[in-house]
Amino acid sequence: MTETRIGGFGLAGILALAVAAPAFAAAPDPVEFPEALRGLWRVGDGLCDRERAAPIEAPVLIGADAMAFYEHACQLTRIAPADGGGTALHLACDGEGQHWTEVAYYLPERDRLAFARGSGLVIATRCD
Repeated sequence: MTETRIGGFGLAGILALAVAAPAFAAAPDPVEFPEALRGLWRVGDGLCDRERAAPIEAPVLIGADAMAFYEHACQLTRIAPADGGGTALHLACDGEGQHWTEVAYYLPERDRLAFARGSGLVIATRCD
């Protein structure tokens, strides 16, 4: 009887590799923005019309798992309760060749999103 060989390994070798190989972990469930947060948000005194707004005035578009700004986008990586109330939205962002993380805070009682940017706080309000 002839032993079948795959890639130079006999059946015993393949079984040994299979037993020694680490188990593949299931991919984590994607993190999604709550339905209530999805849509257009005006930053500061910016406009709500993405077509007519100048880049600096363009609204933020929140989809199922990402926020699209004018020159960067952020993926939602985690949602957690925030100290003092509200919800912390942990984000992984990419834009203009850079990658960074940040946390935005949703304040439901005021229907606002707050971002710490540099030494200031940026507030976004929902577009109607």
